[in-house]
Amino acid sequence: MSISDVGSGSGPNKKAISQIQSLTKNTQLFYGGGIRNSKDLQQLENLGIKGVLIASTLHSGNLSKQEIDKFTS
Repeated sequence: MSISDVGSGSGPNKKAISQIQSLTKNTQLFYGGGIRNSKDLQQLENLGIKGVLIASTLHSGNLSKQEIDKFTS
C-alpha cells in the first residue's frame, strides 16, 4: 500500500510497484492508494497486481460496482 497516496486520487504508483516486483519474484501483489477509476484498475491488472484495496474512489462515486465487477473472477 502506498500510504502517501491513500485518498489522493493520484493514480497507482507505478514506480513503487516496479521496484517491489523486481524484489519479489513469484509473489502475488495487492495494491492500495491513489486508485481513481476503472482505468487505474486496468493498469494494475496489466502490471500483474492480483487485488486492490479501494475506499476513497468508492465514497466519491468515481468507481461503480459494475466497473469493479469487470475485474472480479
